[in-house]
Amino acid sequence: MGGRRTTGLNPAQLARRAEIGEERRARTRKRLLDAAYRLFATHGYDAPTIDDVIAEADVARGSFYNHFETRDALFNAVADDIATDINSIIRSKLAGITDPAVRFSIALRIFVHLAVVHEARGWILLRTMPLVGALNLEMKNFVYSEFSEAVASGRFHAKSVAIVNDMAVGLLIMTIRRLLTEKCGDDHVRDAAEAFLVAMGIRESDARRIAYSPIDFEGIHATTPGPGKNQAR
Repeated sequence: MGGRRTTGLNPAQLARRAEIGEERRARTRKRLLDAAYRLFATHGYDAPTIDDVIAEADVARGSFYNHFETRDALFNAVADDIATDINSIIRSKLAGITDPAVRFSIALRIFVHLAVVHEARGWILLRTMPLVGALNLEMKNFVYSEFSEAVASGRFHAKSVAIVNDMAVGLLIMTIRRLLTEKCGDDHVRDAAEAFLVAMGIRESDARRIAYSPIDFEGIHATTPGPGKNQAR
């Protein structure tokens, strides 16, 4: 009876082989994510098919399914990366700001700006957010914490945090859609922020002042990949 076959490699060589395999998997996954992003730049809301993604990424069908079970799983992964990137930028811009109304207005306006400055990014978010709302656990926890504090402090008047969250997510989705389809400018986003604050019980004069406070968008850039079509803001 023959003995078990061995590779003849020492532990360090085996570890390096495993490392190379992981690096190859990471590169393939990134090619699929980048391909999906590029395709959204040309397809818009008409999401690309798995065949489209495979062809664009120049990978085998089996390679796709090694990373994603479905097309939507791929889209969610792309959206997750985008949301993580945008959330990190928003958090940095909110540092030192304590008023929940001001924090919401800034967060909404920056999120929408970064979602539509490259149209592919906006279409990906629109494809996924209506199904899952907050795109990852980090985003969900951040949003819940923000609205919980706003309601608990009495700055926002609502029966529950869940209602505030649903209103905000719905407003975010529809504002992104309107900017992509109707090419509205930042005035529309400011008006949306103002209307939400008024709905939360903020005085109209305060809501308008907060929503129309200047934000320097020139220095705000997301790092998620893809040559999406620039939209002037």
